[in-house]
Amino acid sequence: MCFGRRKIALRSDSRSPLWSEATTPAYTWPEKDVDAYTSSSPAYSDTVSDRIVESEKTNFLTRSSSGEVGAKFCIGGSLDGYLANPIHESITFAALGHCSYNMQPGTSLAAGNNAQWEYVRGAIFNDDPDSLLFDDKENQNHEHSSGLTWLAKFKVGKHDWENDASDKMTNATGRSHFGDLQFLHCMASKQNEPATVTKDKIMTWIKVLWKLTTGEDGINADTVIGKTAISEFLPDGSAPDRNRTFKSLLGGDTKFANIDVQRRAFGSILHFIQDSYALGHTRRVLLNPQDVKTKDPKLSMKLGRADRWGPIRNFHVYNGQDEDNHKHYDHYWNSVPQPDNLANLNQFNYLLGTRDAVDKCIELIQLRQADKKWDTGIFEFFDTKVFALVDHPGGADSGIWP
Repeated sequence: MCFGRRKIALRSDSRSPLWSEATTPAYTWPEKDVDAYTSSSPAYSDTVSDRIVESEKTNFLTRSSSGEVGAKFCIGGSLDGYLANPIHESITFAALGHCSYNMQPGTSLAAGNNAQWEYVRGAIFNDDPDSLLFDDKENQNHEHSSGLTWLAKFKVGKHDWENDASDKMTNATGRSHFGDLQFLHCMASKQNEPATVTKDKIMTWIKVLWKLTTGEDGINADTVIGKTAISEFLPDGSAPDRNRTFKSLLGGDTKFANIDVQRRAFGSILHFIQDSYALGHTRRVLLNPQDVKTKDPKLSMKLGRADRWGPIRNFHVYNGQDEDNHKHYDHYWNSVPQPDNLANLNQFNYLLGTRDAVDKCIELIQLRQADKKWDTGIFEFFDTKVFALVDHPGGADSGIWP
């Protein structure tokens, strides 16, 4: 339920070699198109696992352009639990590298080290609040797990929220993707939810994460989350447990020796920004309609022109959405044209919503570099830029563009 996710291949429980191949429709990016952007278009364009069924224990394999077989796609957040592309990860690395913020410009996901992947682990938290998509190792933080337990919780969460199960609040993955924590993806929790309510939830959560990132108000890795403002979203008996520390929340009681909770918190904030520009998550004012190529049935822009978006008209809610449409605008079947050259921000012009996402992530990183606090620039950035609302926003709906 957000931009394409982590690079992962589903494997059997026994960790046997990948065995079955699956193909996914994808656009073949002409190299000349990738490099031919116009300069006038700036950077932008616990126990639920025992309920998994055998039919879901399927392995997926893809081939790279060189013919090498390997894991390419990640577990997607759409209803069928298939695989998607690592858009969040790519945006995060591209923005960090552009600012030379603990990363050299153009660093690829494959070249990233443990310390740099701590940002990505945070960016993935919103999709994976139970820390199930990576193997837990003491000296490595970016080896993907089978994904089967995550998929089980995802499927069970869908069922439980559709049927109002009595224990639906005990599955954090389900709450995030289908329930009352959908605001972690900049989506509303229910139909007709006022945009101001959704925005307030987002701002409350981000405020705490920002203060964790900077150490404001004494919030740190050992702070109990139930003692902060986000406790309102964590009633007794729900998951995540309000009695956990932020280190436990963002790390899942990991064995990884060098967990950096501040980097993970910052990465999670970047996820909010990125999802807020996905067309399946929010309906915004299009600022450059003159650059539109087609509006129906799918929005597309003229070659090399980025789609630019203004304030939010309303938030969407996942329940009831057209699944294929949501996947389309989450770039479920697309990847960045040049994953080994993330310094080329213009390549994001070809992926709707991602150029603004990159640009706004860069703005936030620059504010972090300037050591801005919540009350000295960060609140204003989110309130008046990323999550600005039109004068009379509508209630949440399950529609997608237009």
